[in-house]
Amino acid sequence: MRLEATIPDTRYAQLSELADELQVPKSTLVEEALSVLLTGLIEARHGRRFAIIDPATQRVISQVATPLLMQLEWATHREKVSLSRTEAGKLEDLLENPPAPTPRLRKAMARRARTPVT
Repeated sequence: MRLEATIPDTRYAQLSELADELQVPKSTLVEEALSVLLTGLIEARHGRRFAIIDPATQRVISQVATPLLMQLEWATHREKVSLSRTEAGKLEDLLENPPAPTPRLRKAMARRARTPVT
């Protein structure tokens, strides 16, 4: 099967460099990358994280985090929030009648208004 994808020039350069280094076709690297991502997604569905582990100490060196893995983790691990009737009433009152912004909040919002969105 043939697949066509649009990727940034920098990623294509990395793909080409890695293919040359490993002496494999680019399609092999794409297949491997999909396999790794699929493994990460399967593990995330089970509440586990994808990590780099030091073989000598078995300690986690770093966790592998991609936008898709993080999105799946957020979507599958929801926490139940329980409120008493009193707490729910307070929350409802705050939503209907929010307090006036504090000087600190006004300052933060003024900074945010001056910061360009990227």
